[in-house]
Amino acid sequence: MGEQLTGRLPVLPLKNLVLYPNLMLPLSVGREGSRNAVEASLQHFGGEILLLTQRDPQVDQPGEADLYKVGTRAHIKKVLRNACGSL
Repeated sequence: MGEQLTGRLPVLPLKNLVLYPNLMLPLSVGREGSRNAVEASLQHFGGEILLLTQRDPQVDQPGEADLYKVGTRAHIKKVLRNACGSL
């Protein structure tokens, strides 16, 4: 059974993707809210972030109701920035 989070972590919504524990996966982060979540994770949470899959990938700015309630706590290992500001 999974671990319950008692604190708060930045949330990174995923479109058409589920990341399972103990896997490594490169992610392209482009939406402003997602970039902000990654930056907050790096600055305040030691790279810890919560990955939740969106129910409808067509929603561009998902809220709590647009995300599944079960996700994966992840650790950001490396960030590569491109010239457009995406991560």
